[in-house]
Amino acid sequence: RIAALRALRSIHAGGRIAIYATGRRLEVICEFTSDRDRLERQLERWKPIVDTPDAANDALISPLGAWGDHRGDAPDKALVATIAGDEQLRAAARDDEMDLIADHLAAVPGRKNLVWLSRSFGIGPHALQKLNGAGVAIYPVDMAAPARPTELMNRIAALTGGVAQYARNDP
Repeated sequence: RIAALRALRSIHAGGRIAIYATGRRLEVICEFTSDRDRLERQLERWKPIVDTPDAANDALISPLGAWGDHRGDAPDKALVATIAGDEQLRAAARDDEMDLIADHLAAVPGRKNLVWLSRSFGIGPHALQKLNGAGVAIYPVDMAAPARPTELMNRIAALTGGVAQYARNDP
């Protein structure tokens, strides 16, 4: 929330801002408004869904709560494969969601600022181009801790005119 508040405060006064979050599904925390108090209230009320790639671990545990075979590193390999497959599915769904968001926002006149809260920022070039064409500046906010590489977030922000914010606890 602190990074999202920092992103909100970095956007010029009077700008229209929306706050969306992606995880297992798209969440609209607050639709476009220039009312900063409303944006902050909605952000304060929002409860992030705990959803990490480690949740894929649940798919590999037997009903008795133990790995089926503890010999070798087969469970570790299976977990890595499951997490990788889960992330590929999420990335494809996220790209589709961002494409739909671009279509939705193209109908909203003027420049728009989108604060995007996520742990992963995969977006295809087509959706990114559509968002940019719709006049959307993206402010990616990394909800992961510890902070991870930031190149992708910086590129998304730079291409759309936004500013990336990372998972830091300072105000």
